[in-house]
Amino acid sequence: MLRRVSSAYRLGEAEAADAVAAVWLKLVENTGYLRDGSAVTGWLITTLRRACLARASAHSPERPVADFAGFDKPVDLIDFDRWLLAADRRQMVHRAPM
Repeated sequence: MLRRVSSAYRLGEAEAADAVAAVWLKLVENTGYLRDGSAVTGWLITTLRRACLARASAHSPERPVADFAGFDKPVDLIDFDRWLLAADRRQMVHRAPM
């Protein structure tokens, strides 16, 4: 069941197995805090989803817009959108057949 949950996050096989093992270890560490044994399955799934999401986002190629734009200071997204639109317009005019 836990392998199936971890496979939804497109982690590698080893990384998914590590996440599952870490969740089982967390369960053992927190056994004293369990009040309702019937809630263990839900707790395992929720904790595994959070662990997989953290692992997946740690490897995410996402970067702030400022990194792509070459700016060192924060970017005003509205101004950046206007700049992108103007750049696209210039490029389309440049490529237009005469």
